[in-house]
Formats: sequence, C-alpha cells, structure tokens
Amino acid sequence: AKYQSVVSAVAASRTGPVRRGLYVREWGAASGEGGPGVMHVLVATDLLSGEPMYFSSQFVHCRPYGWSLPQQIRTAEALYSSAAFPAVFPPKRLKLSRLNFQNGEMPGALPRIVRLVDGGVYNNLGTDWFDVLEEHSRASRPLLWPFGELKVDPPRITDKNVIVVNASAPSRRVQRLGPFTLARIMSVLYDNTVRPRVRSLRDENRPLIDIDESPIQLAKRLEGQQGDDGRRAEALVKRLEGRTEQFWADLSRDTAGTKTKLSRAGPRTGARLMLHGYLSSLVLLYVKFGAELPEVVRGEEYFLSLVRRPGAPRRHEPAPGTTDRP
Repeated sequence: AKYQSVVSAVAASRTGPVRRGLYVREWGAASGEGGPGVMHVLVATDLLSGEPMYFSSQFVHCRPYGWSLPQQIRTAEALYSSAAFPAVFPPKRLKLSRLNFQNGEMPGALPRIVRLVDGGVYNNLGTDWFDVLEEHSRASRPLLWPFGELKVDPPRITDKNVIVVNASAPSRRVQRLGPFTLARIMSVLYDNTVRPRVRSLRDENRPLIDIDESPIQLAKRLEGQQGDDGRRAEALVKRLEGRTEQFWADLSRDTAGTKTKLSRAGPRTGARLMLHGYLSSLVLLYVKFGAELPEVVRGEEYFLSLVRRPGAPRRHEPAPGTTDRP
C-alpha cells in the first residue's frame, strides 16, 4: 500500500498542472546570462557495479559506465532511484539504452538494465560527488568533460567550504525484536557507515550539521576553535543560552527521535525539524564563514505558522510513542 501511494504520486506528477522540473534536464531556475544558479545532484546506488550514480540537469554519471546527457529521464525517476529504501521499495529498473554513456571505466558492452536503490546504501551523506569533482578538476582543460554534446563545467568547491548535513540520527538500543527485523538491520548498517564518516568530519574540523547535535551543542563545540571562529562561537553561545537547558534537550529529543516512516510527523515535529536546521545553519555560517546574523532570529512560532499556514488543513498529530497511519 505504501509503495502504491508513491506510484500514484509519481503518476500524478506526470499529469499535474506544474510542468517545470518534469525532466531532470530542466532542474535549476534560470538566472539570466549565468544560466542555472544551482547545480543540484541526486545520488542513487547502482546494484550491479556497487557504485553511486549521479543525476544532474547537465549529466548522468556512474564511474564504470561514464557520462551521459540526462536525455528523457524524469525527475520522478531520479527521485525514486535516490530514495528507494532497500526491501521497502523495489529497485528502479533503468534501461541504459535511454542514455548515451561514454568514457566509462567498464570494458566491453554495458549492461542492458541496471537497478538503482537509495544512495545511502553507498554513502548516506552523499559526499562522494565532491571527490569526483576534485578528481576531474585536475584535468588540464578548462572544461572537465569536453566530448560530444556533454561539456560540463561544475563549480569548484574546496573542502573547507563543503557543508555536510546529516539528518540521520544514530539508532537506539532495543530490548526485543519483532518478526520483521529488516528495519533494525538497516539502522545498524547505517550506524556503522554514517557515524564513522560523521566522526571523521568532526575530527577534520569540516563544516558539519548533525541532527544528533542541538544548535547550542554545535556552538559550544565550535567554541574550541582558534581565532575569530572561537570568539564568534563564544558570543553566540551566550545569545543561545537565553533558552533553558530543558528547551534544547526537548528540541534534540523531538528532532533526532523522529522516526523515518511514510506518515505525517505532525505540525509541532515538523516545525521543530525546521527550527533545528535553521538555527544550526545560522550557527555554522556565522562561526565558520563569518556571515552576518539576521536582525531577528526566528523562533518556533514562526515555523509553526508555516506548517499551519492559513488555508492549510490542520492535521491530527499522533500522541508521543504512537505511529500515525500512512
């Protein structure tokens, strides 16, 4: 039933009134002479090669197969491929004949059909794309892949400017398991692939936002930095301490404890998820990049007003410890 609801949503997207972004090649709003202002890259995992496959408005790339224009790949297909949680959603079957791959590392003929699943199977943080950029930026030519119609010149971003956002909290210990253990298997698997990467990013002092760390915890961790970074973090901690310790504890519990499920989270949880991301972004951008703080720092009531905007139906919010119907 959950799978069918996703299929229905994809079907609706093909016939709905909004046409912009129907195809991957249409991603990105035009920004005058400069073209698209944002390069959005979605990551799936190719089960045949075990490598990530990247979807962008300018290309589709998988190391063994090479590079291709996105052709007629629909946005819904790329989104499904990047989020097909194993065993919950069937892998996306993609005929490679729909693409014109070239300059890949795989010898001989390419497979006729590949099967794509959640990019998190390879790396739940999705940071490998920047390794690809770094590898190809060493090329002597100004354009990275100047062959045929495919001439991609993606932005060069140094490691210190790559902000990693991890919305996957570590799993909690359980006392007993039910008859279906797949979800638990995947959570333990993610723990042992995501958390080491998160620890490595922290050890390297790379820009990181982690849902398991409240905004004030992030600011306090950055207090230990040398120079201006440390001073800005110290000033920000004093500003954030206007909230009680209980508030920050509740915020962390509500956000990091949100279960991944195909059901409504409820307005309060939704507002707090947005608040967590907003405040953490302010902390990181101010401390690590010297960005100016806004005159008014938004509070929880602002995000509640977004999820309860005029005209929007007020959804039932499940009681704590219960699971809403999908």
